[in-house]
Amino acid sequence: MSDLVPFVSAVFRDRSLIALKDENHELCEEMSRRDAVDGTIRITGPNGLYPTYAHALIRDGEQFRPDDVAGHWEVYVALAKSTPADFGRQTKVDARLPTCPVQDIEKCVLHVGGKKISMLGDFDMHCERKWFSRGRGHEFRYYCFESTNQLADGGPHFRIVLRVLWGPIKNDDGEIVRPSAYKNEDVESVQFSDVWIEDLAETDNETPPAWAGHFSRLMQQLASTDWQKAYMSYLSTNDNDESGV
Repeated sequence: MSDLVPFVSAVFRDRSLIALKDENHELCEEMSRRDAVDGTIRITGPNGLYPTYAHALIRDGEQFRPDDVAGHWEVYVALAKSTPADFGRQTKVDARLPTCPVQDIEKCVLHVGGKKISMLGDFDMHCERKWFSRGRGHEFRYYCFESTNQLADGGPHFRIVLRVLWGPIKNDDGEIVRPSAYKNEDVESVQFSDVWIEDLAETDNETPPAWAGHFSRLMQQLASTDWQKAYMSYLSTNDNDESGV
């Protein structure tokens, strides 16, 4: 009988692992269904389920017309009720949510309306900035995604932009590196700040898209396409900005 103990233990262990995997899958499916109904934008940990580091409802966002922005309709959603100038001082975030370690930023996953967009580190760095204010350095980076469904001219229909901030950091030579290059203990704050959802179809102020005023329609369109990294890259450093912006 003793010869069977290792075998029996292995069987029970394998069954437990399968049960946990199935439970995790069911939880992911349930969260996706709920987020699709609610229109939730969510940033989760590496496994795509937990923890949730930031979330907001798209219906709480602000809709902008082409005359307000660079020629296209878009929705702006704040994940943290603050601005870059507030960062590191008094941000209004959900105290119930954990803080993401800086080394885990690019392991996190962006979800929009129950649709997994991407893990942040699945692409090269894009749209980075660094600023130093009153001797305290901070960085913010834009993670940009484009829909694979295309317009008549071959361009992407939608773009999603997520802004992430962290700091303070030391005022070094100004070189911008990946978040994982910093030590968790050296960075006080990580903030998933805000999201822009941009409809890149050419239109005007008098011809709104079908989703305008009906964010549930926008969520359906976003959920019906796949996503890829957006190749819109720039790099700038500002060592003299006293405003923090």
